[in-house]
Amino acid sequence: MNRFDLPPAVVAGMEGNGLGVARPLHAAGIPVIGVGAPEWNPAYLSRAVKVRRLKSWTKAGFIEGLLALGAELGAETPLLFTKDEAVLWASESREELSRYFHFTFPP
Repeated sequence: MNRFDLPPAVVAGMEGNGLGVARPLHAAGIPVIGVGAPEWNPAYLSRAVKVRRLKSWTKAGFIEGLLALGAELGAETPLLFTKDEAVLWASESREELSRYFHFTFPP
């Protein structure tokens, strides 16, 4: 597998911290999809990431958006977190999200 055949990574929380995660992944040849709030953020302009703006930055909006994205990607995709809310929401919905995403939480 060469660096251009790598599967994407999803960064949950596409703001300053999300951009800090997306840039090195992009530099390593990993396609990055950022998931962020519906409100515009300067991080959305980066060429290092394709940003998906959720309907709302709420648990329901976050889970709904990730499940839709996961169904599109169709493969177990790494999910990286950069915001506390995203960690909590994903942990509470880990069974649903684990159909599409790879992440590790303690029991």
